[in-house]
Formats: sequence, structure tokens, C-alpha cells
Amino acid sequence: GRVVFLDFFYADCLPCHRAIPALLKLHEEFADRGVVFLGIDSYDGIEDPKLRSLVDTMQIDYPVLLTNRMVDRQYGVGVYPTAIIVDRDGRICYAESGFDELTTAEWREAILSAVER
Repeated sequence: GRVVFLDFFYADCLPCHRAIPALLKLHEEFADRGVVFLGIDSYDGIEDPKLRSLVDTMQIDYPVLLTNRMVDRQYGVGVYPTAIIVDRDGRICYAESGFDELTTAEWREAILSAVER
């Protein structure tokens, strides 16, 4: 019954690093509207110092789930970062790979659309 933003990333992905500040701002903006943000990492392990450092340095305050690459394949992820937004009915309503200066506005618009449905 919630809108969920899935961020598929991994610790050594530089475009993923660039996307995290935008994700953190959106997470803060939409926290009171019930939007759940989840980082999905299928490359790094819980004890991986690179992942720990990234989470600590970037102050990622939403959950980061460690999965296997099967989850990436199930969602059709092959490029990182990939953002997927799932609406309240469990349907994927947005999916886009990569990150650039226009991406944050697209994410925000897609989240708003999902929340307002």
C-alpha cells in the first residue's frame, strides 16, 4: 500500500555515488508522504569496507538491502544506477537507468505521480 523507490546501485559505481545526494533529498522530501526508499546492492557484502564507507560517508539513512544478482535480473536491471518506482498497487510505474542533471526532476515527477494516484 506504499509507493516504493528502489535504487539499484553498488559501492564502486561512480554514477551511483553522484545520484545518492539527490536520493537523500527526495527521501527527506517524501518521508512524510509514506514513500519508502530502498537501496538494492547485489554486488557488495555486508562486511565490504567500500559499502560501509559509502553508507557512512554519504550518510545514507534509508535501508540498503543486500541481494543477489537474480533480483537485478528479475527487475531487468543491467545498468547502474537504476531507479524503479513501484506504485501502491505493486506495479512498476517508472524505471530508468543512469544519472545526470535532469534525472532528479524526472524522479520527483514520477514519485509525485505515484503518490497522487
